Amino acid sequence: MKRSNPSVLACIAALVVVACAQQPIYTQPYVTAAPAVFVAPVPVELSVTYAKDGKPDPKRAEELKAALADALSMGGGFRPATPGQAGDRLEITVDDKAGAPKKTGLAGFTATVGHVLVSAPEFTPEGRRTVRELTVQIRYTPANGTAMVRSYESPLVTITNNTQEPTDLVSLQDRRHAEPTLIGNDLNLFMAEFAQAQTPAKP
Repeated sequence: MKRSNPSVLACIAALVVVACAQQPIYTQPYVTAAPAVFVAPVPVELSVTYAKDGKPDPKRAEELKAALADALSMGGGFRPATPGQAGDRLEITVDDKAGAPKKTGLAGFTATVGHVLVSAPEFTPEGRRTVRELTVQIRYTPANGTAMVRSYESPLVTITNNTQEPTDLVSLQDRRHAEPTLIGNDLNLFMAEFAQAQTPAKP
């Protein structure tokens, strides 16, 4: 039986580690929204759709739905309806798409997030930045009443050829952690606005 070359095994092991490792990802600094607490939790039928550059990804949609349902179950706002329980509809549509094109004549990227403009030079000790935009639409439709729809955008930034960590961005570990973190924060913002809209005006 021929023995494998140890150096070859070491190379294979290194390739496996690199292939399995998730690339670090960053976003702009953002305000963490506290979970909303309603007077009484509202049961909802949760649905999540996910697409990358317009191409649906049902598997990722199911993963995010499970993560968001767990988060909602531990809060005091929207709660996933139990089997057989009637609930309002809560639809979350997620689109991962390429960021804005590079500025003419300048290196770097631009991405609009609300009224915030994120920009950075391309060749610095902080490396070359590539941005994608995570667009999240949340729609709440009650059995009776008017639907509430809001959209949120967050840049997802990957960095290559960097010799130091960026000082103007926040690390979200990797995409698997970044997406539920950002979508969960958007959902907290949505629930806070919903709760405020339900509060009767003081006489």
